[in-house]
This record gives sequence, C-alpha cells and structure tokens, in this order.
Amino acid sequence: MYWSKDHDLLLVREVLIVDPYSQSKGSRERAKLWEEIALNLSAVSEPRFLVSMRSVRDHVNLVLIKKHKRKVAEERRACGIAVDEPSEFDAAIEKIRKKAEAAERDQQMTSEGKKANAEKEKKQVEDIRAYSILTFSNF
Repeated sequence: MYWSKDHDLLLVREVLIVDPYSQSKGSRERAKLWEEIALNLSAVSEPRFLVSMRSVRDHVNLVLIKKHKRKVAEERRACGIAVDEPSEFDAAIEKIRKKAEAAERDQQMTSEGKKANAEKEKKQVEDIRAYSILTFSNF
C-alpha cells in the first residue's frame, strides 16, 4: 500500500486513541489493539486503506518513528535555523514515540527486576544448601 500524508495522519490519530503501547510488547492484548487499529482504518472510506495488523504496526514503528527521530536529530544539528511550530502530525508522532520508548523502558525494568529476583532466590538456595551441608555433616 502507498502511504500518503492523509493515511499517515489518520494512522497516528488512531494509534493515539487506541494506544497499543499500554500493553506489554509481544502480548496478545497488544496484538489485538494493533488489529483493532487495522480494522478501524480499513473501515474508512476516504482515503481508502487496505492494511493488516502487521503493516500498520511496522509502518508506525519502522517508518514513521524512525523518520521522526531522524528529523529531530537533523533539526538539533542545524545551527541558526528557526524551527517552525510542530504540526499535528509531528506532535502526534512525538507522543507515540515517547509512549513507545516508555513502554520499552518499563519492559526492560521489569525484566531486570525479574533477573534480580532470580539471582536473589538463587543466592538464598545456595545459602540454604551450604547451611544444610554444614549442619548434617556433623552427624
């Protein structure tokens, strides 16, 4: 499918409304939200959408957010250029990017917390084993 600016604007509006980043990455709930976005966009009569869950998700994550990051980086590097007021599209992409990054950070923190708990439990088990070996070796 060819993505025009109208398609992109409707897509980012729908992503902000449905908010798939509220669910954990790789979960069925997040997949259902992306599917809901695809179905909602396919129901639009003008401009016409023929999209799947995967095409919508990939276009947001791999194209729109990536382009926005590149644009922001170029604007920061440019000296003496006055930056215009962000458009509705740019503001929406910025919100989506922040939500995606926050979801990624939360998932990393959760996985790091799980690793820390696993290490803590492993240490406790080792301590109990060492204690039991010392206790029962005296018999």
